[in-house]
Amino acid sequence: MNHPDRLKYPMKRVGKRGEGRFERISWDEALDTISDNLRRILKDYGNEAVHVLYGTGVMAETSPTQTSRTV
Repeated sequence: MNHPDRLKYPMKRVGKRGEGRFERISWDEALDTISDNLRRILKDYGNEAVHVLYGTGVMAETSPTQTSRTV
């Protein structure tokens, strides 16, 4: 949590993948980007293209049996 390279705000890639060039963006822009891309993916590829993983327990997100049941 206290590492100097820890991200503390949203960043957007401004160069080619792998160049390591990013710029800081607002939380609103980040959430709009995520929302727009999820909507595009759902429209282009259907509901089965997105898997939302959630849980309430400590290991709920990493349980292979839970994941395999939803895939």
